[in-house]
Amino acid sequence: MKHERLPTNALILVSRSGFTKNARAKAKSFGIQLLSYSEIETAEVGKLLGAESTLWFKSATVTVEKVRVYFPPIDSLGAETLVASMNNLLYNEAAEPVGQISALVEQAIRSEAAIKPLVEAAEEEHKWFELVWDVPYAPDGSRLCMMKLEPTKLRIAERIRIEGPCSVAICRFGMQQGRVGDLAFAWGSTKVAGKDAMLVATVLPSGAKTFTYSVK
Repeated sequence: MKHERLPTNALILVSRSGFTKNARAKAKSFGIQLLSYSEIETAEVGKLLGAESTLWFKSATVTVEKVRVYFPPIDSLGAETLVASMNNLLYNEAAEPVGQISALVEQAIRSEAAIKPLVEAAEEEHKWFELVWDVPYAPDGSRLCMMKLEPTKLRIAERIRIEGPCSVAICRFGMQQGRVGDLAFAWGSTKVAGKDAMLVATVLPSGAKTFTYSVK
């Protein structure tokens, strides 16, 4: 069907003139809910739209300003702290390049281990974040390293600290709940950081639950 490529969690089609028996059978095979205007107009509004509820939503935006890499003393070299640039290379213990600092930072700030405590603990008055990775490892399981140029020496990183400004927004979504046939859904909109945001949650006839959040 022409609708199957749409980026939707659920699809409801409404027709002014109703649907043929073949159209209803085909829609059912694709998991599409059908309604005619007469069905909507004669439905109980309370059952169709349901009651309102409130959902509180927290979002955090971070900007990486500094990446500090800490090295323990080795041989004749003392402990050292490097303020790294995003294009600095990282190595494994075999002195093989594994990527740039920028890739590590992107992976770290998007990881569940970073996002979950950040969102749980963050409050609107917070303006600065720090993400510390003790004993960082390369993808192959060896320790992450950087190459010191003078004197030339591969140095193992004992800690990486990512820090910078952040902004936290806590928003109220007035959620409207409804049900059409076997499909239960809820939706709401608000402003997040000055942008229009929408939440849509659905419970499909199979029992599967979906949650979509979009900002424009």
